[in-house]
Amino acid sequence: MPWEKGFFNTTKKFIQKNQPVSYTGALIHPYYWLMSKTEDYICYRTNCNPNSKSKTHVYVVPGTADFPLSLFKLVRRLIRKKNLNDIVSFTIVSFQNRFHGRGIDEFADELFEKIRADKAECIAIIGHSRGGLVGSKAALKAKKHGIKVKAVITLATPFNGSYLALPPLTWFSTSVKQMEIKSKYLEELSALIVQSEISHHFMIAGNDGIVSSGAFIKEYVDKHPNSMKIFPRQGHLSLPTSHELINDICDILKDDTIEEVNSFDLDISSYENFFYLGDDNDSENSIETASNKEASKKSLEINLDNATPVIVDDSFYEDLIYLNNDDNFKEELETLGIEEQRSCRY
Repeated sequence: MPWEKGFFNTTKKFIQKNQPVSYTGALIHPYYWLMSKTEDYICYRTNCNPNSKSKTHVYVVPGTADFPLSLFKLVRRLIRKKNLNDIVSFTIVSFQNRFHGRGIDEFADELFEKIRADKAECIAIIGHSRGGLVGSKAALKAKKHGIKVKAVITLATPFNGSYLALPPLTWFSTSVKQMEIKSKYLEELSALIVQSEISHHFMIAGNDGIVSSGAFIKEYVDKHPNSMKIFPRQGHLSLPTSHELINDICDILKDDTIEEVNSFDLDISSYENFFYLGDDNDSENSIETASNKEASKKSLEINLDNATPVIVDDSFYEDLIYLNNDDNFKEELETLGIEEQRSCRY
């Protein structure tokens, strides 16, 4: 009946607008994690422009203890975009001998070898969490060997460390040890990135309970203010599912710019007020910004809990339908041209 349809649509819109994205997005993550194989997932784009002079291979790097298919949604949405004519392929990367305490440099070396095996002349890297550190280090090595790096896009990457990098995990994992807050490794990697000419873009989840110390490099953003964007409603695991993020990544892959960095221009003069960097819990739930259109650049304090959503993310409902039919999942892999190659040993 008409009133029932209207009630359903109204209820759906209300839920979509008010759903806690940082939680609903995280609920889907384990499903893809469990479905994943220990192989690279490679998707070739059949509509790549054959005459392009900047054919680009994109490498997508998962984070700590994550599996390749956990970032499948991100790639699936990117591959559906029709304006990425220079993109040859998307590769969701897996690694050999994970859970053996390897360091970030070892993962980066393995990623570089995959890039070299593909004979890629131009690359872009998207890294989630620790994957952003691995991707940044691999990009530095690729550039050193004459490979053009169009961009490195990091999602919730702990450039300032994570409070979860603590014993006993740091006793058994070199990479976790390297992600300690204020670690020497992160300081040295950040310095190399600042000195390089590689374009980096820091995508930050405003409701990140894992990387609450700031997923960016202060010195880099000082030099390139438009390189950093905050997604207030997103959490650490839900960020890769954001439609807004997908649009921004497309802008970067197209011309290395973001059409609209944010509804606010960041006040880069006081980073300690952006994220929790010390022991002062008062700054944990707020950020300081300056208006993008006001010449006065007056600082404003915005409580993330009360921030008005800019975009409705319906990915949770899309996934609920998706999860109900495993055949859809397998068909989607085939439809997108996913090839499972380069098996990895764990």
